[in-house]
Amino acid sequence: MSADVVHAHCLSLPGASHVVQWRGMHVFKVGSKMFAVMGPDRTNVTLKCAHHDMAELLVESGRAKWPPYLKMKSWVAIEIGDVPEDELQDRISASYAVVRKSLTKAAQADLPPYERSDA
Repeated sequence: MSADVVHAHCLSLPGASHVVQWRGMHVFKVGSKMFAVMGPDRTNVTLKCAHHDMAELLVESGRAKWPPYLKMKSWVAIEIGDVPEDELQDRISASYAVVRKSLTKAAQADLPPYERSDA
């Protein structure tokens, strides 16, 4: 999977936006909250897990690493080439769903519809 495919998948999610900030970081947001971040080199993507236990499992299994700045908040960094494309797209969608669900009801109502049962 390439960084361009990650970028396209992130923006395909309803109401998602992209901004480059923090010294070249590619930040994908839903509402005002980020759900995915790619560094300037675009070799990995940092995503939010639904639970800290899931983040720990991904790190312990070698599927992800702890990002140095978000470890205690269920975020993991995944090397783009280290997991199959469908798995990475699913993890991106799951991160989006978790973050979207954390928005206020008013902010959620302003977004296009989205259904995901496992978030």
